[in-house]
Amino acid sequence: MVKEAMEHFEIAIKHDGRLIESMNRLALLLKDRGKEDEALAWLQRCIEVQPTYCRARRNIGLIHERNGRKEQALAIWLETVQYDPNDTSTWLNIGILVRDVLNDPERALQYFENAIAVDSCNTFAIHALANSYSSRGVFTIARMLLEQCVTASPETFKHHRDLAVLLHEKMRCVDAAKREYIEALKCGASVTDWNILRTKMEAMLCAAPYKMSKAEAAAYIMA
Repeated sequence: MVKEAMEHFEIAIKHDGRLIESMNRLALLLKDRGKEDEALAWLQRCIEVQPTYCRARRNIGLIHERNGRKEQALAIWLETVQYDPNDTSTWLNIGILVRDVLNDPERALQYFENAIAVDSCNTFAIHALANSYSSRGVFTIARMLLEQCVTASPETFKHHRDLAVLLHEKMRCVDAAKREYIEALKCGASVTDWNILRTKMEAMLCAAPYKMSKAEAAAYIMA
């Protein structure tokens, strides 16, 4: 099926070398098959044909980022948002890379805010902005943003988890943290993530003001 699709896109491109969407799709198929050099060549051809085709620029950045070429990923993504300042996902990618890889949380804040300015309901961007404020010690704003996330997407484990941990470990609001721990544990999560969070909640319940035994804490969580 993949081979047939690749042949289809190659035929389409041969008939019209300006079919940039076919080039982009062919590049993604090549990337998924591990042929990333060929994928990059097709994506580069896309932007040579149409420099404003931001989807190809975004995908070039993703390939560079996945292969550890962080500076190259950042450069192409910054070009992307110059062509399309309404590209929420690329603003978000830039912010995450700048915060987590380049270790520049101050600069990352602006990129997350740019993403939210484009899409005020994007909980991924709001969550990322919350984590950036939290890392700077601005816990009240981080809490407000994470509460916005859990309201907008109450089924998302990550939103409840990070709000619970913030309330517990940073703000010492243990009653509010307890509620968020419970909500997080109701959501779908990997076994590893679920167990890590359960351990955190057990530790909180065994400490003041609750001072439960470990057995009592375990029973409370499983109730």
